[in-house]
Amino acid sequence: MVEIEIKFEIPSAAEFRQKILAQGAVLRKERYREENILYDFRTNELQKKAQALRVRLIGKKTFLTFKGAPQKSRRFKIREEYETEVKNYKQLRRILKKLGLRPAFRYVKFRTVFQKGKLKICLDETPIGHFCELEGDRPDIVRFARSLGIGNRDFIKLDYIQLFKMAARGEFKSRFSQPGEQLGESRHHSSSSSSSSASNSSSSSSSSSSS
Repeated sequence: MVEIEIKFEIPSAAEFRQKILAQGAVLRKERYREENILYDFRTNELQKKAQALRVRLIGKKTFLTFKGAPQKSRRFKIREEYETEVKNYKQLRRILKKLGLRPAFRYVKFRTVFQKGKLKICLDETPIGHFCELEGDRPDIVRFARSLGIGNRDFIKLDYIQLFKMAARGEFKSRFSQPGEQLGESRHHSSSSSSSSASNSSSSSSSSSSS
């Protein structure tokens, strides 16, 4: 399938939640923790092709996702995406290792999911800021963004890995708060795990694109 999405920075996920609901969106999944691990070959072959192979851990569930190279677009991030749930994470790691793939980038975020028609709306809390991500058809994305007071110039096409790396180099800084303060209630889950993953992500020298 082809994924079309954009994201934009927001001051607070908790406050923005009410705006999303006020526009008629429905809560589909309450706030949960995601651990995302990007795999690549030692030659960084996937990164060079702008492709990504991601393992996403949500509670006891594991998902494997392949993302193709982004297609040309001025405003949207458009790429092929194929995802499947994997029942045995340990076996998956062994398979990836035997294929010559290794963890290349790791990050954690907290996500809340909403839906309005065919439009998927995600509130994401990361160590570098809070973001809203819209995924669906172009007209639906633009229409819903405008209903929230968000214009095209606020759209971000970069993925989280690119944003993490830019933040580590001092090239990206949240407009609304200081880095490291955004996870808030994530401390109830495991602040040490979150900060460790973010640190690993910032210092990693090789990455692939992912959302």
